[in-house]
Amino acid sequence: TRIDDLEADMIVFAPPKGVSARKAIKALQSLDPDGVYDYNHIYLGSGTSGTGDGGVIRGGGGGRVGLIDSGVDASHSVFRGVSITQKGFGGPTVPDAHGTATAALMLAPGDGSERPAPGAALYAADVYGGRPNGGSTENIISALGWLSGQKVAVINISLVGPSNGPLKMAVATLIRRGHVLVAAVGNDGPAAKPLYPAAFDGVVGVTAVDARRKVLIEAGRGPQVDVAAPGANIVSAAKGGKTTAVRGTSYAAPIVAGLLSRGISTPEVTGAGKAIAMLQTQAQDLGSKGRDPVYGIGLLSGNIFIKKQ
Repeated sequence: TRIDDLEADMIVFAPPKGVSARKAIKALQSLDPDGVYDYNHIYLGSGTSGTGDGGVIRGGGGGRVGLIDSGVDASHSVFRGVSITQKGFGGPTVPDAHGTATAALMLAPGDGSERPAPGAALYAADVYGGRPNGGSTENIISALGWLSGQKVAVINISLVGPSNGPLKMAVATLIRRGHVLVAAVGNDGPAAKPLYPAAFDGVVGVTAVDARRKVLIEAGRGPQVDVAAPGANIVSAAKGGKTTAVRGTSYAAPIVAGLLSRGISTPEVTGAGKAIAMLQTQAQDLGSKGRDPVYGIGLLSGNIFIKKQ
């Protein structure tokens, strides 16, 4: 498949019968040293949601934003006044709880009002391809190409998985072009290895804290943590027009993405740098003084919490 917007060709191989995927990859790399070969990994959502109505949605108040996730329930009232463009990769667009909740937290104003930011627009790439809980490397790379072609500056990816060579190349291409990529660091616990794409160079990795401003026990730790945002004691959109309590780094990342989109509307290297530098001035330092592997540079949008513990 030619992905013109990434200036790259992507081919998905199935190993011959009796040959393991590992051996097939090794053989391809020896035959084509200039190519990049890896598994077609599946990347999973990194959060949980409850049931029933939970209250008012407060989010990052984003402007023009991109989302790589599941499909979004565009009929939800939180998206009233927002221009929404969706595209399915690996299958049709299917509205799902995870994508709907992350999209809402990017776009909902932080004051709980129903007024979207002027020019608010969502470009949502459904990479699940009919799967119930995640998207393939192939679909995510295709989605990055599509969003690059749409000139969407800020892109949220609340999915986690292992390092992957082709995905790393695609991410690096967008960052070189001035896109800002925001990703959840994951909920595999403090001793877990870094998860991707949050751990790729240049990606804004987001952890989650509760209403006491304490990092979630399940959140990842390490140098990939750039900033913290609310990821518990918050409410987001659910399918069917409802709201629900959500928890996890999946739901902290879109808040940061929404905030970043206020500072940059089209991809541009200088503008991307300024938008990311803005985080430093707005973050509330938590944990050890200065940047640390638990909270990064600190907490953004502490006003999102709905209750104290």
